[in-house]
Amino acid sequence: MRVQKIQTQKTFSSLNNPITPFVMNTKKGDVLINEIPAFYLRDEQFLKRILQFFIKNFASHTQNPYWLDYKHPQNRKELITYYASYMRPTILKDDGNITMLTAIDDQGKLCGACLSHAYNKIPNANKTTCYIEALAVDNRFRKCNIGETLLNTTLEANKNTFTDVFLKGENLARGFYKKMGFEIMDKTKPNQKETVQMLAAQGEGYPEYITFFTKALQENQPRWYEKIAEWFNS
Repeated sequence: MRVQKIQTQKTFSSLNNPITPFVMNTKKGDVLINEIPAFYLRDEQFLKRILQFFIKNFASHTQNPYWLDYKHPQNRKELITYYASYMRPTILKDDGNITMLTAIDDQGKLCGACLSHAYNKIPNANKTTCYIEALAVDNRFRKCNIGETLLNTTLEANKNTFTDVFLKGENLARGFYKKMGFEIMDKTKPNQKETVQMLAAQGEGYPEYITFFTKALQENQPRWYEKIAEWFNS
């Protein structure tokens, strides 16, 4: 995917948590880290192209049959359309916290992306929790620290707005997220039980293919799952 006329723009997708563009040096050449402006995401064709990038890379590093369907050409259009319909309400109701952070190579091609927003699938979680919707790096740029840079930059930008970050990661990526300081959520822990049960009820391949990961963004603050447990038991 080629991204045009974004390199020098300082318009931010996240109104509340803007990220200033910067260049990182990799063994594959310079890569620009930059937000995509929000109005790009509201364009149906652009949204489908960016989501196709995510799905393509999900399919190359997963055991989840849902994403593996992308490898069958007859299923690609349907999968992309469904993902776009899933994301559209969040984009249209943006509260200023959507961050679409990209990595663009020196040829203007997308080589990595991280999409985050307030978590809105559990009541009240959107007040405390940044959700990493998708993180992907093109195979050409694997082991260039692009994934780490995209994720860390997103978290740094969101730490003054949210107390926590949450994501649903592939089981195959457990090592990566643990290295990044995430903890695995566990329903056997009393203060996580209710949250994990609500997350598991949403399906999406847990626990066969995905793991629930979380990390504190602010020190000395109640964790998001503790607040949900209080709300659930009140």
